[in-house]
Amino acid sequence: MMADRAPRLAALDDAFNRLGELSADATQLRGTLRALVAGQNNDVTAETVATLNRLTQRIDTRLGEVQNNVHGVQADIAALQARLNTRKSRLLFLFNLLALLCTLMLAWILYTQVVVIQHHWARMRRPAANRRTADTSCG
Repeated sequence: MMADRAPRLAALDDAFNRLGELSADATQLRGTLRALVAGQNNDVTAETVATLNRLTQRIDTRLGEVQNNVHGVQADIAALQARLNTRKSRLLFLFNLLALLCTLMLAWILYTQVVVIQHHWARMRRPAANRRTADTSCG
């Protein structure tokens, strides 16, 4: 379910896994260099150089992959922020439109109530005799 909402979550998880592997490689590189320094041999074997080259190459490759994944996630975040800003602006427009509609509806209700009150007031102001003749002529 989370993969549907955040499709790049797997890439971010992969980047964290690569960082874990990178940490292990860095620890191995540090151990190899410490052993080399602790031995204080002026004589470095070809196997040690190959190990160091292999470790640095793996670290470099993994750093490049992590960097690419991070750039991809940053691009997705920027796209998500743009979508959120678009939705915010649309929602604000809808709220403003709804407020305008409510205002117009309330103005119409107010107008109709004023007309009804004026009509009723005009009927109440007529003399009682006129009202009686109007009532008998109608019924």
